[in-house]
Amino acid sequence: MIAHLRGKLIYKHPGQAIVEAGGVGYDVTISVPTFTALPSVGAEAALHIHTQVSEDQIALFGFLDREEKRLFERLITVSGVGPKLAIKILSGLSVERTVQAIRGLCRGAGADEHAGSGGGRCAVGPGQPGLPESGGGEGDRAGCSQRHCAWRRFRRAFPRGAEGDPVDCLPMPRLAKSAPKSASKSASGSTKTGTAPTAPAAHLRPEGLAFLRNLARHNDREWFTPRKAIFEAELKEPMLAIIRKVTEAMTGFAPSFQRPAEKCLFRIYRDTRFSANKLPYKTHVAAWWSHQGLEKTSGAGYYFHISAKEVVVAAGAYMPEKDQLAAIRHWLLEHHLELRKLLQRPSVRRTFTEFEGNALTRPPKGFPCEHPALDLIQCRQWGLSATLPAEAALEADFAATLIRYFRLAAPVVEALNTPIAASLAPRKKVLFGLDNRRVV
Repeated sequence: MIAHLRGKLIYKHPGQAIVEAGGVGYDVTISVPTFTALPSVGAEAALHIHTQVSEDQIALFGFLDREEKRLFERLITVSGVGPKLAIKILSGLSVERTVQAIRGLCRGAGADEHAGSGGGRCAVGPGQPGLPESGGGEGDRAGCSQRHCAWRRFRRAFPRGAEGDPVDCLPMPRLAKSAPKSASKSASGSTKTGTAPTAPAAHLRPEGLAFLRNLARHNDREWFTPRKAIFEAELKEPMLAIIRKVTEAMTGFAPSFQRPAEKCLFRIYRDTRFSANKLPYKTHVAAWWSHQGLEKTSGAGYYFHISAKEVVVAAGAYMPEKDQLAAIRHWLLEHHLELRKLLQRPSVRRTFTEFEGNALTRPPKGFPCEHPALDLIQCRQWGLSATLPAEAALEADFAATLIRYFRLAAPVVEALNTPIAASLAPRKKVLFGLDNRRVV
């Protein structure tokens, strides 16, 4: 079993730290006080480790001193308290306050094992958080008995010792379960929040771009796997936050494109089944909003990606399916001037570059060679794109920048989806070769 770990701290976050020792990154679960006391990323760190072995995994829990580790190991001996709850408890109160809470509970109950047996009052109740004073009814006596049983469990786990015997951090079970998950109102009406980590900001941190640069140099599973937690914290979670913010704003200009963030985010893993390039990971993170009812990469939609070198923002039809491609081309025969007008707006031309189109060398089969829209009809892609410096993803208003670009491109996306939607509309059923008009 691992009992102590010393090495380079390569990542830290409330609830988690990764320490690299001997070329291996160890993912360690930590409490909030331990996170606060850890040195900065890149410095050497030492942790006392409790190794928890279960059927499907081996989990490491780290502590800065032996007393915190000792309390953790005592906590998980209490019925109903597992390692994760114990870490939440250790994150909830300071050492001193927890020791006082435990000792106060033990003293109050030890003075009289059950003072409520005659008068219906439990000695554990008055003055203890979460243990209100009970009256003399049958229901109150039942509640008193339950509190007394709870006290006995904690008394067995934490026997009374000398006043100086350090026992770090044990709030009452009620506080440990409720405080981190929801805010509680104080007597003055103010809100006290728990210690759960806040939601990630809707932009990247420099560590995210650094991860992408390193991934480009070490694009293999041996490097990525021990650092997957860093990828999720520095890239995946911020990307989901960006997507959610953009999706929320789409209510005003593209409501049909609102999808769960997880459906918009592309995987970091490359599909190498039919590719000569067998590198397993992409060197960018990307998202795509497609129209509701269409496949993820089909139709016209909104896209952006972040790499270590640049941010690309795009909108349009990039990979339309065969039927969608035909629908757009037939629509252009009569509506090419509408699309040209949208693409040539001054605000669009100042902001975007038009897709090159991946054009065919000759007209598609069945289309006239001398049509004024031939240059558009020969294309296999239609849309707009813009390139920003990679540092744009670090700005606090990055999501607002994407929203501004997408809003400007929305009329082009809507126009390209018009023939696709028409081709998908259900057709009227025909009976015996006749339409459903009344035959007289």
